[in-house]
Amino acid sequence: MTLSNIFFGKKVVQQAYLNNALIYQSKGWETLPSTCSEVWTKTYDNYMPTAIGKDSQDNIYVGAADFLYKIDTEGRVIWKTESLSFDKDSLSWDYYRIRSLLVSTDCIYCSVYGYQALNDIYKFNIAKVATDGTLIKSINLSAITSDTNDDWVFDMTKDASNMYFSTNSMLFKFDLNLNLLAKAYIPYAGFSVTTTDTSKYVFVGTRDNQYNSGYVYRYDKSDLGNRFKIPYNTGFWVTSIKLAFNDILYVGSVQKGFINTYDAESGKAIATINCNGFCSAICTDYQENVYFAFYHAVNSDRYTTYAKYSSDGTCIWDNLLIDTTNTSISVYYRPTQIITDSKGNIYITYYNTNSYLTIKKFINLVKEN
Repeated sequence: MTLSNIFFGKKVVQQAYLNNALIYQSKGWETLPSTCSEVWTKTYDNYMPTAIGKDSQDNIYVGAADFLYKIDTEGRVIWKTESLSFDKDSLSWDYYRIRSLLVSTDCIYCSVYGYQALNDIYKFNIAKVATDGTLIKSINLSAITSDTNDDWVFDMTKDASNMYFSTNSMLFKFDLNLNLLAKAYIPYAGFSVTTTDTSKYVFVGTRDNQYNSGYVYRYDKSDLGNRFKIPYNTGFWVTSIKLAFNDILYVGSVQKGFINTYDAESGKAIATINCNGFCSAICTDYQENVYFAFYHAVNSDRYTTYAKYSSDGTCIWDNLLIDTTNTSISVYYRPTQIITDSKGNIYITYYNTNSYLTIKKFINLVKEN
């Protein structure tokens, strides 16, 4: 992105360009605001996005139903591979879908599940996939753990040495070669999980089987049996949870209007961030700014908004409507995942009621003082 100042008499008009395209122009003495501008929107196949990650070259990996995509920064598909190729089982599955993913230095980890209607059975695998889309290793999670009801992997996180999977009622710890190291009980379904390379803990956000309430638990990495309950008491199940490198834990839920923050070490509540809608995704950028994606409905209207906060909790921008109010329920967008690249660009995956995979890319504009 480039900036230019144009002088009209005593007025200065500041302009921002991206790839020679004007994306912002100030009025009079106004300086560049703190906001963001859409770079592109791409719609792909008729598959609902469920997971997103990026590599060191800022390529984006998206899990969408039966397929894993590798997409470059311009939204072009580098490759697309069917998730069924991640399983060498000879059984015929009616579907085989990606639930979550992690991107490591030289590979991608995917949690996938298959269903066979003939025998009414599910299968849950963890697949390690090379950056060219070929399978490196696949494990049957239930076969390894012998837990027949605790193998639906909702979310995945990792640090420099190990990975952590949250399931219906278990937290699993694996090394990066998919060898099981430890497991611990989660009182409710572990809907979201997070850690960092430097943290001593893994955090799990939960929901009950009736989707009525949820809790946040902290597990000691060196001993998963050491569990602490964070005083999260909104009474709503957790949709997204993110631990930042400053050891602030962000918790989003289906409760409309709030993001809760906690000190990771003490577990004490820090603040409540007001927001517009329920939080469907949280991420951080290389400067430890925090991004939230929200969704809410008012009568027949559907809204998608998002916000950016600094690491000290200061709002940089918020309530920017991505898709204007649309009373046609058949075409509304709903955010599923949000991620930033090494330059601070923002990628958000969406689906509409037809389940089409849609990705929007935004560039950050930072206010000049």
